[in-house]
Amino acid sequence: MKKQTLLGILGTLVLGALGSGLWELIKPGFSFLGSTALTVISLGFDSVVNDIYSRVGRANLPSTWIKSTALLILGVMFYVMTAMRSVRANTAPNTNQATVSRYLIGSLVFALFGAFIVVGAGRHAYVAKTRGHFDYLVRASAPYLSPEQRLSIDSRLALVTNRADYEALVVELKQCLKDNKVAIADDSEF
Repeated sequence: MKKQTLLGILGTLVLGALGSGLWELIKPGFSFLGSTALTVISLGFDSVVNDIYSRVGRANLPSTWIKSTALLILGVMFYVMTAMRSVRANTAPNTNQATVSRYLIGSLVFALFGAFIVVGAGRHAYVAKTRGHFDYLVRASAPYLSPEQRLSIDSRLALVTNRADYEALVVELKQCLKDNKVAIADDSEF
């Protein structure tokens, strides 16, 4: 193996370790981002927040992540198209003001569609993240719940209509784990 290749691999490992260590130091400062992200993707409307939590109960985790990723890619494509239109408007030879205005209006339309799609991707990602956390709590609580209790929890999750319903289920599962002296991962890790 060449010396440059070996040094490149070693450098990558060192940078990865430094990045991971730095993330562990600053991660606690980002715990507020969960509620901030929910506010942004719900545009501050309680009805949208309640819809997001009702979707948590109905979510199929893999398909929700796929939808989120596809929407994010589509949103990025709209932003790339916006940038391309803006560059074309500014660099095209012999363009008059009307042509530049049409390009800029088209760019604005693409940017608005891109923003709408990225917010939709954020909603799907939040649903998937929240459902993943709930599934984790159910799996961790499983040894301490009867089959009837697990069925009841699954049914109640499917019937969630708002954030308060969801949070009541999470509190119940966390209390079960606390009563049985089981340490669980922090919510910010999901």
